[in-house]
Amino acid sequence: MALVTRTTRPQAGSEPLFELDQVTPISRHGQIAKFSTTITIGLVGELFENERIWVDYDYQRGVKVTHRQDGTEQRTPMVDQKRVTDMANKILHNQLYGGALCWNLRDNEVEYSYDEGRRCLSIWSGKLTIPDSNHRHQAILKVYQLAKDRGDTFFDVNGYEFPLLIELLDLEGESSLFYEYNQLGKPANPTRSKLLNQANIHNVVTSWIIDHSKLKGNIELVTNNISNNSTKVATFNTLATAIEKAFPHLDEENWQEIGEYLAEFLDYLISVRSEVGYLPLAQRQKARKEGIGDSGLAFLGYVLLGSDLKNYKNWQSYVDRLGQPYRHQGTTKDSDWEGDLMSRENPLWQGQVLTMGRSGNLTVINRKDSRVFVHEALQQVVGLA
Repeated sequence: MALVTRTTRPQAGSEPLFELDQVTPISRHGQIAKFSTTITIGLVGELFENERIWVDYDYQRGVKVTHRQDGTEQRTPMVDQKRVTDMANKILHNQLYGGALCWNLRDNEVEYSYDEGRRCLSIWSGKLTIPDSNHRHQAILKVYQLAKDRGDTFFDVNGYEFPLLIELLDLEGESSLFYEYNQLGKPANPTRSKLLNQANIHNVVTSWIIDHSKLKGNIELVTNNISNNSTKVATFNTLATAIEKAFPHLDEENWQEIGEYLAEFLDYLISVRSEVGYLPLAQRQKARKEGIGDSGLAFLGYVLLGSDLKNYKNWQSYVDRLGQPYRHQGTTKDSDWEGDLMSRENPLWQGQVLTMGRSGNLTVINRKDSRVFVHEALQQVVGLA
């Protein structure tokens, strides 16, 4: 009988938090890589109630943060409740045919031991994370709670089993697992997938720039859109895509230099165009309503302009022109317009970047030709074209 463990062996006489029976190790190159077993709805529900398993949303689909009018934050886990309810109904009607559950014994956070003779996995301390299959878990929890509320005759939670894979991964491995399941198979939203896929050099640079610039805390890291009640200025996907288009030849040798330049460029841009940086919610909503300076289209234009200016020693003097009053020459003197460059009232953007929406408000046109137009317009404004 062999005891396999990667932590200190429990002291004699101590009791594990819980045990799983009929557990089979899965080996790679002679080493245990993961475990497999089955688990009932009843046991999953009990482990949730006793906080033995949990979802670390920072390493799964994330948490959407919105700001209330009173200044407080509302944190909402990214869970599709309609999907959860649909899964729960399928479980109740014995129609959920596929899908295993997935847990992780996160390195340095969970103490465990495996008894090969008894085929028993013992958990001695810590909480197991759920790096994938969260919607399935939430559906199981819903069924478990219904059964508790309505009595044992409603549904036999101990007679319904799911296959269970238990991974042995650290934080980096857990993020990679989520990416593997959700991007290489059925993609999660681009912002979340790009954030978690740090094997891509442009995503690495984007993360570095956010951490080393005034954009930190001001970029949406979870969803691929920004709520009107959010103070965020752009999504991770918007920024990463802009950097990829502006600097397509990033590699391990030049990314640090380009990252440092872009962080400095964006910080200086914020000093010139305040809407690119943090604004309180009321000011952010006003900026969105009155201008396009914090739109995804503008962000792409800014970063492309940053690429144009990279080798200019006095690039700051060019950026300064983005904050100066803009004069648009009309067909007649009376039709001339002067005001803020990024104002929705600027005739420069009419038809090319802005169109009248069904609600009667001007909306941004996000097409290839409009993206090209914004970049070329910024080049002309600063004097590069």
